[in-house]
Amino acid sequence: MSAVAARGVDPSLSLYRLLDPEVLANPYPLFHRLRSEDPVHWDPFLHAWVVTRYADVVTVLYKFSADRTPSPEQLAAMGLEALTPIARVMVKQMLFLDAPAHTRLRGLASYAFTPRRVAILREHIQEITTRLLDEAATRGRMDVIADLGAPLPAIVTAEMLGVPTEDHEQLKNWSADFAEVLGNFQHNPDRAARMLRATEGMAEYFRERIREQKRQPREGLINALLTAEIDGDRLTEEEVVANCIITMVGGQETTTNLIGNGVLTLLRHPAELARLRADLSLIPSAVEELLRFEPPSQHTARMAPDDVELGGRRIKKRQAVIAVMAAGNRDPERFPEPDRLDLGRADNRHLSFGWGAHFCFGAPLAAESWLARARGAARDPRRRPVVGPASGSARRDDGVRVGRASGDRTPSTALAGIPRRANRATAPLSFAQQQIWLHAQLAPDVPLYNVPFTIRYRGALEPAPLARALSELIARHEAWRTVFAIEDGRAVQRVLPSSAVDVPFTDLRHLPVDAREPEAVRLATEDARRPFDVGRGPLVRARLVRLADDDSRLYLTLHHVIFDGYSLYQIVVPELAALYAAAVAGTRTSLSELPIQYADWAAWQRAEVERGAYARQLEHWTKWLAARTTSSSAR
Repeated sequence: MSAVAARGVDPSLSLYRLLDPEVLANPYPLFHRLRSEDPVHWDPFLHAWVVTRYADVVTVLYKFSADRTPSPEQLAAMGLEALTPIARVMVKQMLFLDAPAHTRLRGLASYAFTPRRVAILREHIQEITTRLLDEAATRGRMDVIADLGAPLPAIVTAEMLGVPTEDHEQLKNWSADFAEVLGNFQHNPDRAARMLRATEGMAEYFRERIREQKRQPREGLINALLTAEIDGDRLTEEEVVANCIITMVGGQETTTNLIGNGVLTLLRHPAELARLRADLSLIPSAVEELLRFEPPSQHTARMAPDDVELGGRRIKKRQAVIAVMAAGNRDPERFPEPDRLDLGRADNRHLSFGWGAHFCFGAPLAAESWLARARGAARDPRRRPVVGPASGSARRDDGVRVGRASGDRTPSTALAGIPRRANRATAPLSFAQQQIWLHAQLAPDVPLYNVPFTIRYRGALEPAPLARALSELIARHEAWRTVFAIEDGRAVQRVLPSSAVDVPFTDLRHLPVDAREPEAVRLATEDARRPFDVGRGPLVRARLVRLADDDSRLYLTLHHVIFDGYSLYQIVVPELAALYAAAVAGTRTSLSELPIQYADWAAWQRAEVERGAYARQLEHWTKWLAARTTSSSAR
């Protein structure tokens, strides 16, 4: 240490100090010193650059390389052959890959996180949370981590994967061991054998689950990864295993940390806790603020893609850079009073979910999970749902039952209770739209919510009938011609008039056969990477490409604020097929008029809240929380 200090490097600024339990318990004074004294700091003890300002952390996460895992060959050269099984798994995990390998993996894996699957998990999260809290209340005492923070994400992750929930304790133990590989600054030889056993145990566990899935498919991430296909490309078994492991570890450890950090932070700020208890509508913004204030993952590493300059310092190609998200989240240049906990903080684009291509894969599920808990806090558990799942239908989180797309579009009882809105031009945002819209405002130039979708047609799709069919489809569904604006200080959705849709057509049959597919993918990728302007629209793009006489592709790119997975697969695709067939034949379709539009639902949802429809539930849960707080204080 003294020799390093003599060369002008202050050892007290090293992130190595996080190995000190006292510093780890409160690392923010260290982060503050780094941010103010040397924001792009060379740490000789870690042999890495440490970046702590918000803007610099964004730059590193967005532009630097995530390909940072030593290969088995590199480990062998360093005399660490024993760690080869861990390396074989990590080099196939999307967390440690750059484009195009990362783009391919993430695109295929995204099929596991459809809105329908998230909606199912949301209900289960609520049920599991209620059960765990009731069990703790019966015992008369509670260990937040042991009774909630550890079992909740373990059970939910098992359901998400599609494996038996009774395996959740074993999965949790493996995750804790593997997490040491992801979060430590140093190699601990004493722990290597245990980490190897965990890695090999998880790999064999998931291989067996894959064999079971092939014999008897079961809904979940494993099945989705096994069956996901984009233009004939599918994941290998090794890729499925590796990415099940990283999803399991990431979903468990970070959620446990968030629950523990969140509860501790609230207990340390009793005024904000009282504010939250008095106004449960703050729960969504409170979760975002707790993520900012005490992020469950404090830092991550990248590699410089080339020789670059950052913060006036020259970083050489392939040098390691540690981006400290927790420090960026406390940057006063980005957040006013960053060290103050404000559960109502509005402008809160924190770094805890990352940024850019590696933005947390489970963030939508995490957000939906916390919103489900918010709804749970406002719901009397003695009440049954108004509408339940039915054969041939899907249940959305709004309680509306929607039948499969066909000529029979009979409104359900729930739909019949939702009136058409009086103002056909504008409507308020639904709560789901509001969340997506807010994130889009915080990162307008990043296509976080661009969703590419490919329809592969064995035959020749004709451009003119296809353009007419797509125009009719968009005219039929107001959501697809919606834009978003601020009126009188509130976000609203505006429905644009119907108009003809332009579908660019590219014929690639003049190219060599082996050059057609890459060119088609290049064109589709360019469309998918262009950010949408949610204030101007349109929020859908289409491109028709013909690769052969019997091979046509319709590439769609949509902004997630105007659709969900269920509506895309079960409504849009069948309706588009019917409209195209009618356009080719010169006839009309038998599709009946839609009973309501999505904006009608959004207006009804907001009106229900304003009418105080949830007042009794809020009162019930406020009293429930207060009673348990009083009894805990008495003990």
